Amino acid sequence: MNHEKMREQVHTGIDRQCASLTSDPYRVQRVLAAAHEGRKGIVIRKNKLILLIVLAMLLLSSTIALAWSLSREYFSEIAQITLTSGDYENWSLEEKRYMMTIMGKYGLLSEAEAKKRARQSEKEIDAFMLDRYAFESAPDNLSNISIDRIAWVEMGPYTDWDNETWVWYSKMMFEVGLWTEHNDVDVYETPGDEAIPPEEAEHLAEEQLLLQGYTPEEVETAWRVWHYMTHASDVNREDMVYCFTFRFADMSEEYVFLLPDGTLR
Repeated sequence: MNHEKMREQVHTGIDRQCASLTSDPYRVQRVLAAAHEGRKGIVIRKNKLILLIVLAMLLLSSTIALAWSLSREYFSEIAQITLTSGDYENWSLEEKRYMMTIMGKYGLLSEAEAKKRARQSEKEIDAFMLDRYAFESAPDNLSNISIDRIAWVEMGPYTDWDNETWVWYSKMMFEVGLWTEHNDVDVYETPGDEAIPPEEAEHLAEEQLLLQGYTPEEVETAWRVWHYMTHASDVNREDMVYCFTFRFADMSEEYVFLLPDGTLR
């Protein structure tokens, strides 16, 4: 499989459910930039800017921690309902009301609001779910609400998930039975002794970008994430690869695929 084909499969796999949506990993930088420019003539000095950066990082860490906590419990329950009944559109009223209950259980709703919504009619619950999980391009389409879509909204775009999150998510989907080796999905693993360390692989990926003509500054400032992955059909995990995604300031992306030993794929 050549490099371009693999790149196309990554795009297809990640965007399968939510291709019309995009993430914005530079939001924190833009907020800090706006703060640095000052408002109403107030200029934020360097030490205060550093404090803002620290606070922004703490806020981001808290958000990630909350998403990770949600993933282990909230999504496991949704997966079980999905295995039994399919996507949300096919759920019974009892299951939809239970959804309101677990949203309260795991902190997505206050306890009072969860109890209130759990007593609502199916039409009212559907309206709430559409408001929270529907695509902006299809605000009235219940058929788009799936466990994948719910994960996208609550945990952020798949394109920004780190490898640890993907390892958990794909493992859960296989254990529940929603995914099998016959599904056209990717499987994520934690690199073991068979692979070079992620830090070493990242350095090699950066070197490849430099060879392709990117400047050192572009490479250094690019947002990046790595995944250690293969296709579900590779049941013996013989075709694992590192996939590095680099996203630049203009939101363009570049992918670098490496074999476990660091060889360019």
